Formats: sequence, C-alpha cells, structure tokens
Amino acid sequence: MRNCLVLGGTSDTKKVLNKLLDNYDKIYVTVATEYGYEIFRELENEKIKIILKRFDEESLKDFISSFSIEEIIDTTHPYAKKISSLAKNISADININYTAMMRDTYLDYKYEKLVYVGCYEDAVNFVLDRDLLPSFITTGSKNSHRFSPIASNSYIRILPSEESIAKVRRSGFPSKNIIAMQGPFNVDLNVAIIRQFGIKSIITKNSGESGGLLEKIKSAEICKIPIIVVENE
Repeated sequence: MRNCLVLGGTSDTKKVLNKLLDNYDKIYVTVATEYGYEIFRELENEKIKIILKRFDEESLKDFISSFSIEEIIDTTHPYAKKISSLAKNISADININYTAMMRDTYLDYKYEKLVYVGCYEDAVNFVLDRDLLPSFITTGSKNSHRFSPIASNSYIRILPSEESIAKVRRSGFPSKNIIAMQGPFNVDLNVAIIRQFGIKSIITKNSGESGGLLEKIKSAEICKIPIIVVENE
C-alpha cells in the first residue's frame, strides 16, 4: 500500500491532488488552520484524508512512521519556509522522497507604480514616507502586527475566521477597517474596494499569479495607485 503526505492549505493543493490519485492508495493532506480544515474537508473520501495538524520535527517523524509515508508533496505557500525546510530535511534523513510543488511566484508584468521591497517594515516605511494612506493590506492576518504603525488608518483583507479577526484587532486595526472575505478576488472587486475606501496604495506579498497577485496589480493600475510587493517574508 502506497501512502503519501501532502502539506497543503493553498489553492495549489487541490490541483495537485488530482494528479496524485492514480499514484497512491492513501493521500493524507494536512492543513495548519481550522479555517483551512473547513475548506478542504469537503475533498475527503476513502482515498483522501484531511487532517488539521501543525508539525514540528518530532511530530512529523512520528506521522511518517505511523502512516507509512513514502513521499512528502509540499504544496504550502511559498512563504511557509519553516515547514518546507523541515519536511525537506527530514525526508533526506529517513530516505523518502520530498517533492516541492509550490506555486511559481515569478510574474512578468510591467507597471510603473509596481514596487518590490524586502520586508514588511520597508513596505510600511514606503507608504509613510510618501503619504500613501489609507493603504489596502492584503498579506493576511499572520503578520498583521507588523503593520501596527499604519493600522489605524489602513484597511486589511483577511479570511473570515474568528481567529484572524481577533488577531488583526489586537494589531490595531479598527473593526470598520477589516474586510473578512474568502477569495479568489477578481479585478472588479479589488477596484470597488479601492474606490469605496479611497485607497492610496496596496501592500501585498509575492504570492504569484495563482495567488491573485496579477489581479491586484491590474487593480492598482486601473486606479493609478502604487502597489508594494513584499518579496522575502
């Protein structure tokens, strides 16, 4: 019996699962959040098992041993570097296959107000130095505390979970400035938000085309505002 572990939780995970069905008898898909579990458990069947789990070194080794895992397929977000590094190293140590199937973040699109920065702090300083508030922050709730200096007069879009909302509230975002929605988001919706709230800039991560980056850039271009893309967080 051939079993594999898919480190999942992104839109790419669903695409990868279809390719694996003929190759494995059992596919275990782990997601790191309750919200992700809610979304993905509808895919569960006799062959696919969805599990809510955050791994450390010990628990990942135990999981591989307990479920006779022969390969780890990594479909996590490109920014989830900790778990990717852990999975790759453990796979090498115990001699099982590790396959990275994360989305490609390269995007060949030219817009004169598209700016790449190295970290969240650089993004905050960029908008502060150029008076580009309110900003529309689309990097999620996980690192919302990094935007505390501009939280009171910026808008943030996050997943509609109690945990996410509580986190951004603690980071200083007023309730009225929290947009809790599940994507994907098209250009028209992004433009509507920008115009509704008088947005002067967008801050996002380099999530690649499948992560909605292209739609955000096109929205910024239509509204003639800068979009700041954080590359290395």
